[in-house]
Amino acid sequence: MATLHKNIKKIIVPIFVGIDRLLVCLHIVKPRIVIYVDGGLCSQMNMWIHGQYYTEHGFDVYYDLDWYRRNGKGIDGVTIRHYEFEKLWPYLPVRTMSRLATLFYRYLLPWSESHCMLPLAKDIQRSVYFTGYNRLPEQVKIHLYRNYFSYDAAYKTDKMILDGRKRYCGVHVRRGDLASVSTSYYPQVTDGYFLRAIKYVQEHCNVDEFLLFSEDSQWLRNNIIPNVNTRCQIMEGNTALEDLMLLAQCQIIIASQGSFGPTAALINQKCELLIRNGRVSDIPYAQRELQIE
Repeated sequence: MATLHKNIKKIIVPIFVGIDRLLVCLHIVKPRIVIYVDGGLCSQMNMWIHGQYYTEHGFDVYYDLDWYRRNGKGIDGVTIRHYEFEKLWPYLPVRTMSRLATLFYRYLLPWSESHCMLPLAKDIQRSVYFTGYNRLPEQVKIHLYRNYFSYDAAYKTDKMILDGRKRYCGVHVRRGDLASVSTSYYPQVTDGYFLRAIKYVQEHCNVDEFLLFSEDSQWLRNNIIPNVNTRCQIMEGNTALEDLMLLAQCQIIIASQGSFGPTAALINQKCELLIRNGRVSDIPYAQRELQIE
């Protein structure tokens, strides 16, 4: 049955792609971009930025949020990720289609590659459904982030505001869906990395307090707190968007695997130092970036 389905799809997809391309070429219809959204808050922001790039170039852009209707799970297949984008950025438009229309684009007008550098707007000659963790050129992505996402523009509650008189180093320790899973893109990060990064900040930066963010507070108590000689506070009981906005106020950010730390640095827009456990960006997300193994 699966083979039959694939063979049918191989036949009908080129037909619908060809029809759509012809209608666009004849200016009968305007090409549409539909973007599949999944994952946590930072993934949601990243995919919205992809859509906004095409919106700025005159495309009608829609988002497929079906993954959240089905209680989408993280990399471990257990941890549920919630849709929080519009809670944090309520003024930014998120257009969606009916489920039937979305299915039409998903199955009959897909982009051929699901993990690729996104095509430039000028190279798209038809309606397209994008799935997977595609990416924009780094300079384009950072420019759009700084245009649309900033701490001042986000919806905030009192719980999401730090004492502006203090200097903080935020330490993000991703556990959750990566606590027992390691991938080529997201390798495991040991406690040694965080301890070395904290020590570097202690020796080279002026910080009043370290704020520790993680889905696994007990791991912090077992592996970080006993091994550092500095003032630390574990930030517990927050949602992902609350943690992101608190981290985004820190002058210094120690990032874990994933995009949470770098995204917070971009929202901050004045982050002084972003420490990564992997390659630093060619275009800095903060005033300065540092790699510590």
